[in-house]
Amino acid sequence: MKKMTKVLSTAMVLLIVLVAGCKKDSDPGIVPTVISTDPITNATNRAVNSKITATFSVAMDPTTISASTFTLKQGSTNVAG
Repeated sequence: MKKMTKVLSTAMVLLIVLVAGCKKDSDPGIVPTVISTDPITNATNRAVNSKITATFSVAMDPTTISASTFTLKQGSTNVAG
């Protein structure tokens, strides 16, 4: 009986430590948003190969931006390039 109580006590302590360590982040930090683009939304008479730029609300780390981490879309369709 003592052995069973000791095992249950140990299991309970481990469970409490595990649950306490699995706390979710409630604050994802600063999430960048696009504050301006060129060309502007719904622009017309622009060359198909004109440069596209976007200005974000916070500084971006260029080493984290790649074809797999940044996509350009027209509506819900990905734009190649």
